[in-house]
Amino acid sequence: MDDRQIVNTIKQVSADLGLTYHCRRLGWKFCTVALKAPANLNRVEQQTLLEKADGVLIARGLVSGQLTTHTNPEHPRHGDPFIEIDSVWWDPRWDVEEN
Repeated sequence: MDDRQIVNTIKQVSADLGLTYHCRRLGWKFCTVALKAPANLNRVEQQTLLEKADGVLIARGLVSGQLTTHTNPEHPRHGDPFIEIDSVWWDPRWDVEEN
């Protein structure tokens, strides 16, 4: 799986399951990606949806995701689960090309 296929897989799984994704850029192309369930779901529902997403990502060949929770008490979604995927090479131009 090349870098662009990884990005496309993340986007597709997010769209298919109603998740949002956020890229925390560590450089121009290098980032950590967070996949989040809708905030209106309770934490058990969020956890269940994210476990399903993790299974789909693994089935599609992306095994570097880690299910975790927001641990900063000041974060508006403190305690909510999310999937964190480290070390993603995501060229910002790929997003522009789609639009």
